[in-house]
Amino acid sequence: MTPLVIVSNGKEFKIYDTYSGKEWEFVEKTDKALQKLLENTFRVATSTRRDAIQKLMNSNQQHWIDAFKQISSGLINDRAGDLKDMMVPYVNNFLLPRHATKNALDAIGAGKRAIVISGPPLSGKSNVLRELFLKIKENENLTILMLESSTDGIFETLSNQLSSFLDWNVSADDAREWIRRVSNGDNADLIIALDGIDPAHNKIISELNELVSSRFGSALRLIITLDDSALEAVTKKPTGREYTPFG
Repeated sequence: MTPLVIVSNGKEFKIYDTYSGKEWEFVEKTDKALQKLLENTFRVATSTRRDAIQKLMNSNQQHWIDAFKQISSGLINDRAGDLKDMMVPYVNNFLLPRHATKNALDAIGAGKRAIVISGPPLSGKSNVLRELFLKIKENENLTILMLESSTDGIFETLSNQLSSFLDWNVSADDAREWIRRVSNGDNADLIIALDGIDPAHNKIISELNELVSSRFGSALRLIITLDDSALEAVTKKPTGREYTPFG
């Protein structure tokens, strides 16, 4: 049986003796030392949760590379189906090589930070991302995180994915700060690939503009797919006379 129990309300804590249920009385110097250690640990755990998340994710780049590989693979598997199923973008065990994929890889190699893949509906844009993921999958210094476009936004979507993978609550602000740090690092490049951007996804469009700002470094790349009819709505301001930062 555990001899001591710590009870906390998030601000203060008390230590109890498990056997008697009474608050622990410090008798020896070692008791005082343990109390001091617990107090310091509690303060660190309470005040620097964000720092702890950043350290966890930054301590081993392979950890987050593996995490994103699993997230992207899961997305592909969830959206794959039989050849006759017209409601899924991916066909199991079938993928045609595309010139657009090579063009995207060349753009990545040239250091381009923003890549747009546009075309008519059902032209294979989603499969370009799938092919990119498979070609980059074994690269230890480059990883692609595939996300479905939604009204939740990039950071909120990423925070949900990381929270599930780490089994530890990661907020959208935590995800934003972690991406910023990775983008300004020199260990590995991260590609965020968003499939199916819609002009109605105002939050994502706003965050795309934020991600290409000077706050984020060159180790971050962005790839989006969209229908050609939505291209100007994402890359130009409402007046149509000026490009957005992402555009």
